Amino acid sequence: MTVAKALANGIPIGAALATEDVASAFSPGTHGSTFGGNPFATAVGLTVLTTMPRGAAARAGGEDGKLMLERLEALRGRHAGKIKAVRGKGCLAGVDLARRWPTW
Repeated sequence: MTVAKALANGIPIGAALATEDVASAFSPGTHGSTFGGNPFATAVGLTVLTTMPRGAAARAGGEDGKLMLERLEALRGRHAGKIKAVRGKGCLAGVDLARRWPTW
């Protein structure tokens, strides 16, 4: 799995996560990264990972996501016929819009 963006709070950095079995296929020079080898980004990433309490991001994402979905549902209620459905999990949300809808 590849990860980036939030790993260093917006500072360009990326990482590849793998099981030990998969990781054993890599050796120095067999893979590369656009954002690899930058001491500043690596220091920021390490700081983020060591200062963020375990589970805090998931809890905050769950709470923020719940609030966002509640507000999107309220918006759907106010705009019947324009928004067909709202669904999501955590901070990932989907809004199905009507194909054709009148001017707001």
